Amino acid sequence: MTDTGKATVQLGKRRSLNTVTSGSASGAIALNMGAKEIIVRVTAENGVTKGYTVTITREPLAGASGNANLSALIASTATSETGNYSAQTLTPAFDKATTA
Repeated sequence: MTDTGKATVQLGKRRSLNTVTSGSASGAIALNMGAKEIIVRVTAENGVTKGYTVTITREPLAGASGNANLSALIASTATSETGNYSAQTLTPAFDKATTA
C-alpha cells in the first residue's frame, strides 16, 4: 500500500492530540502513576474518522530498584466510537527486554 499522505493518525491525552508521521514513532507522552487514557484518532483518505481509547496504568515501583521498564502488555476487549473490539495478538510479540 502506498502512503498518499491523505490519511492521518493523531494521539495524545484528552484534547491535546499530536499528529504522528506515517512510519514514525509518536513523541513521548508523560504518564504519572495511575490509569491514564491515551486517545488515538485515525482519519482515512476518504475523510472518515475513527477514535480509539487506550488505557495505560502505571503502577508504583516495587522496591527501590529504579526499574521502570514495562513488564507486560495485554490487549483486552475495548469499546470505540464504532463498537466493541476483541483483543488482538500483538505482532511482534511483546518482549520485556525491549526498552526502546
